Amino acid sequence: MGAGRLSDARPTLLGALRSAALRADDETQAVVLNCLLRSFCLTAQFKLAYQLVTKSPMPQGASPNQMARYAYYVGRIQAVRLNYSDAFAMLEDALRKAPQGTALAFRLEVHKLVTVVQLLTGELPEKATFRQPAFRKGLRPYLELTQAVRVGDLGAFHRVVATYESVFAADRNATLVRRISHNVIKTGLRKLNMAYTRIALTEVARKVGLETAADAEAIVAKAIRDQVMEATIDHVAKTVAFRELENAYLSAKPLDSLYKRIGVCIAIHNDTVRAMRYSADGVKAAKKDDDDEEERVTVEDIVAELEADADDDMDL
Repeated sequence: MGAGRLSDARPTLLGALRSAALRADDETQAVVLNCLLRSFCLTAQFKLAYQLVTKSPMPQGASPNQMARYAYYVGRIQAVRLNYSDAFAMLEDALRKAPQGTALAFRLEVHKLVTVVQLLTGELPEKATFRQPAFRKGLRPYLELTQAVRVGDLGAFHRVVATYESVFAADRNATLVRRISHNVIKTGLRKLNMAYTRIALTEVARKVGLETAADAEAIVAKAIRDQVMEATIDHVAKTVAFRELENAYLSAKPLDSLYKRIGVCIAIHNDTVRAMRYSADGVKAAKKDDDDEEERVTVEDIVAELEADADDDMDL
C-alpha cells in the first residue's frame, strides 16, 4: 500500500487501533500500529510517528514478525531524531527477531539502514555483513560508502554519494547519508593525529579533502572543542601540533563497550524467556482440557460408587 492510500486510511486505522486496545487484541493492535508507523515514515512525518510510539507502545503479546517491523520503524524514527545509539539498538533487535530463512527484502532494508546508522555512530560495520550472498549486490553502494568513511577521504565520500544518489534516495536514506560527511572528516583527522606530530593546515586540507586552509582550521578547531582529538593550532605558522594519543585501555572506553555488550546479552535472554512462555490462548486451551479431564474423572468416580453400592445391596 502506497503512502497516499495509507494517509487516507489513517482515521480508519486509528479507530481500529483504539478498538483493538480496548479488546486487548495484541496481534491486531500490532498490525495496525505498524501500518500507522509505515504511513508516517513514508510521508516523512517523523514527529507524529514519535508521538505515536511514545503514547501507544507495542504490546508484548505480538508475534516476532510484527515486533521486528516495529523495531525497524522505531529505529528509523530515532535515527532521524539524531538518537543513533537507540536507533542502532532497535535495528539490531529487528534483525534478531526477523525470520532468518525468509524475508530477504526486509532484512536487506534493515541492513542498509543499520549500516548508515553505525557509520553515524563513528563505528564501522563488520565485513561479513557485505559478504552474504543474498545481500552482496544490494549492499554494494553501502560497502563503497563504508570504505570511503574508513579511509577518511572526503572526496571519495562525495564521489560515492554522487554515484549512488538515486539508490540512497530510493532507500530513503539520502538525508542520513549526507550527515556522514562529518564522521568522514573526523576519521581523517584521527588518522593524521596518529601519523603526525605537526602538520601544516594546507596539508590537512589536502589530505582530508577540504577546499582551503581556512576550512581546515575551522574543522580542526571544532574537532578539538568536541574532544575528537587533542591538538594545538598555531595561527601564525598555520600549523597543527597533535598531542600523543592516550592508551585506550586506560580510559573508560573498554568498560563502556563491555556494558553495551552485556546489555545486548540481557535483552536477548529476556526475549528468549518471554518467547518460551505459553500464549494466552494456549493457557486457556490447557485449562479447558484440565477441566474436561477433571469432569470426566468425576463422572467415572460417581458411576463406580453407584455400581459398588448396587453390589452391596445385592449381597444383602
